[in-house]
Amino acid sequence: MARHPWVAQADEGVRFGIQTFQRRGSADPIPELIAIAQLVERLGFDAFFLGDHPARVSDPFTVLGGISQHTERVMLGSVVLCAFYRNPAYLARLAADLDQLSRGRLMLGLGVGWDESEFRALSAPFLSASQRQDGLEEAIDIIHGLWGDELFSYQGEHFSVDSMQVQPGPYQERVPLMIAGGGERRTLRQVAQYADACNFGPGEVTGHADEPDDVRHKLDVLQRHCDAVGREYDEVLRTYFTGWLIMAPDQGALDRKLACMFPEGVPDRPGFLFTGTPSEMTDYYAARAEAGMQYFVIQSIDNTDHETLELLASEVAPHVG
Repeated sequence: MARHPWVAQADEGVRFGIQTFQRRGSADPIPELIAIAQLVERLGFDAFFLGDHPARVSDPFTVLGGISQHTERVMLGSVVLCAFYRNPAYLARLAADLDQLSRGRLMLGLGVGWDESEFRALSAPFLSASQRQDGLEEAIDIIHGLWGDELFSYQGEHFSVDSMQVQPGPYQERVPLMIAGGGERRTLRQVAQYADACNFGPGEVTGHADEPDDVRHKLDVLQRHCDAVGREYDEVLRTYFTGWLIMAPDQGALDRKLACMFPEGVPDRPGFLFTGTPSEMTDYYAARAEAGMQYFVIQSIDNTDHETLELLASEVAPHVG
């Protein structure tokens, strides 16, 4: 598998992408998301990503299709789509259409999901982790097969398709694929075998890579999987996900901001909330870049908090990596 051009940009330095969601309580949520995507592009970030929770917020494909017409440069996608929320044949159709709309700016992120309540809401079976990982591989095979030059059929344990081809296919010759998760026996092997990017981070949901030594260990595992399948390690973009980031110029301003945002107290949820001054967050991300990470996906849930994005762009990102 050749090194994807989006991956190869890592040779030019560490990059940042922004992930967000529709803001609860917003009077005009979709225009607000379009405006944030435009801000992300103006500030020079690499990508704009949406989370995939269609039982609760707007579907990422619908919104990103609109955003693609109001932006020109940023990569677009979801970090990450749950492979079980949509039939993979339909997912292949949606992804190809978004890549066409954006003129080749799609990054296809996939994972096995974790929120049992959302599976139930969408009438999707919440299978064991091993079964969901089997299904992820089937979904990848189907998506790539449907983007081929001929009618494609596939019969799997979880998904199947009969004599179908997605036309038009993606705008890109090859859409970059990210597989999220930090599981060392299966998920990182799947990354080595199928993906252009890994994605893990701190906390239970994103892979328990809390400290730089955890990052080094998981990247060592990934490299061993790459060696085992005969793949060059630098063909995989090493991306790190952190939860909701909130910054202010100094500690006093940060304390006031947090008190306003969380009048009942800042939630204690490891891996969910990251707060600090630009200096503190520079140290945080630089330590993980030194451990081997090339790309950071930053969650920014409050779309009215432009200050955090501006500080990240001007005072943090230039000093990382």
